[in-house]
Amino acid sequence: MVDLPGDVDETVVLDSLETVGAAGADFYVLPMEGTTSQGTFSLDDPPKVWEQRQRAEGYAIDPGESANIMAVFPPLGGSEIDVTELVIGYHEQSGRTYEVTSSLRVKVKSACF
Repeated sequence: MVDLPGDVDETVVLDSLETVGAAGADFYVLPMEGTTSQGTFSLDDPPKVWEQRQRAEGYAIDPGESANIMAVFPPLGGSEIDVTELVIGYHEQSGRTYEVTSSLRVKVKSACF
């Protein structure tokens, strides 16, 4: 989940999302209204809100708003996915660009597939 700081007074647009340690993920934004987190789920049985997803690249977040970013990892058979960081590039309407690196680590075991 991405929350803009309270002092941001411009709309920001997500330019790029990439994982460090595992390639091939697709990123989407799900609506936040009425939810706190979507957790983990299989695309074989997604929650109803999945129908409302939008591609993360190009998604605009207005001041005071939040975005729930979901990473979709491809099945890798007997392998596991080990993501050490998520790097998000974005820009403000004024043209300033930024890059944020998360400190979250995600490990997906093959048993999850």
